Amino acid sequence: IERNESTRDELLKLKEDLIQVIAYQEDTIKKEQNSNDFTFSVERLTSDSLNAVAKVFSEEEGRWYNATVNTVDIEAQEAEVSFIGDSEVHRIHSIFVKVLPKPDPHIFEPGTYCEAIYTRDGQYYPCVIEKVTEQGYHIKFKKYNNREVVPLAYLRESKQADSRKKQVFDDLTELKIPEHLKILPNDNEQQRLAKKKKIKALKAAYKQNILDKDSREKQSKWVSFNQNGIQSKHGYFQSRKGTESMFRSPDTIDGKVGVIGSGKGMTNFNPKTKFANDTDISRHF
Repeated sequence: IERNESTRDELLKLKEDLIQVIAYQEDTIKKEQNSNDFTFSVERLTSDSLNAVAKVFSEEEGRWYNATVNTVDIEAQEAEVSFIGDSEVHRIHSIFVKVLPKPDPHIFEPGTYCEAIYTRDGQYYPCVIEKVTEQGYHIKFKKYNNREVVPLAYLRESKQADSRKKQVFDDLTELKIPEHLKILPNDNEQQRLAKKKKIKALKAAYKQNILDKDSREKQSKWVSFNQNGIQSKHGYFQSRKGTESMFRSPDTIDGKVGVIGSGKGMTNFNPKTKFANDTDISRHF
């Protein structure tokens, strides 16, 4: 038993070391490429990869493109893919195929702003979901207002969603639930739960934005207060620069000290007397 425990501890230590080595290699690749895209993938292809959207690396052009996985050879770890916008089929090794995670259907509902792959060039563009049917997701691209029906795998959350939400929250004085999130009588239980979940997240985000906005305002006031204090001090001493102090001490031993504006005369000094010997001191008393 002790031997088995010792072996288990050694294997766990080896696992931790391998994880650290992999993380180090990934960070090195990111730094060299100045990008989060690797020139290879460490994930194995499985049967779940079929019909999924993946980022596929083209060795000829040295770029990643969105593609659809048509077939998978698990033993050879190769896949036949079709670049979106190009009907030609390519056989690619798994190290050049990064299968994208499947989108959550509860996130993408009618009225949701997101991004979708344009079938002609395989690039993501901002769009809005108009409706969902058995054929797929009916979307309208924002730039040219053209419409398409795409599968769920072609959708992803907008990268600018957070910044847009923040800007919208800043302009709101009170939170209003969007029309597409209002619960309708004909909604099924799944739709009701999805809408409640989104409303809860929306309220939490709105509340957090209020706290952040209040914190930013307080910080701005404090910075402004400090800057005004520094400027007022600087202005005072700058205006007094070169002005003679009323408490300035005299430059010579015979000088007199007085306070300007006090109404009193200057300090009087008795003239110094040099005594020949100690007996002469008694004459002055």
